Amino acid sequence: MPFSPRRRLRRIARRLRAMLSSAAEPDDEAAAGGERRAWEPPFDSSAPAPPMSYPITDLAALASRAYLSADANFHLPFNRASVPGPKSALPARRCVLVCHDMEGGYRDDAAPQGGANPDAYALWHWHLVDVFVYFSHYLVTLPPPCWTNAAHLHGVKVLGTFITEWDEGAEICKEMLATEASAQMYAERLTELAAALGFDGWLVIPVMVSCDVTLYNPFPTT
Repeated sequence: MPFSPRRRLRRIARRLRAMLSSAAEPDDEAAAGGERRAWEPPFDSSAPAPPMSYPITDLAALASRAYLSADANFHLPFNRASVPGPKSALPARRCVLVCHDMEGGYRDDAAPQGGANPDAYALWHWHLVDVFVYFSHYLVTLPPPCWTNAAHLHGVKVLGTFITEWDEGAEICKEMLATEASAQMYAERLTELAAALGFDGWLVIPVMVSCDVTLYNPFPTT
């Protein structure tokens, strides 16, 4: 005997409640702050492995240029975008910037060769966007090439994120801006990464960071 519309709706409602209840239950490891991402120690970026996109998490790794070394980083060639970006400047009007912030970043999109999840997060309205930012709370967030390629295909510029936060961020700023030479070196490292991986620049975010005013300031005021 076929279900009546009311019984069918009740079954759908029960399934939705079960799904929402399950989704609301925190993962024990993640809730405890213990989720281990694949690039966290021990991680040997030089070892052959399924290609992966990942961030740079400290100044020492940024300064060393290890990410851009073919010997030190097996994953490097898989993370270069293949679609060139728009050469023109942003239009002389109010522009739309879309900031990706999906579960800490580097989820389904961390696989440069693609994945099997048909429900992976995606952006559909590129024609409404001028700038796309790939964001996470790691020090240096490098956009996975899938995002850069998709954005460039639609004439959208792509920015990675450089972020310093709280007390740890203040210490990073002190080290980074200790001298003019130091500040210049780190700026050059970020520029090299954007040029090598094929995206268009950086969104720099100092969050709740108070730095000594005697540190190097590339934008002095009069």
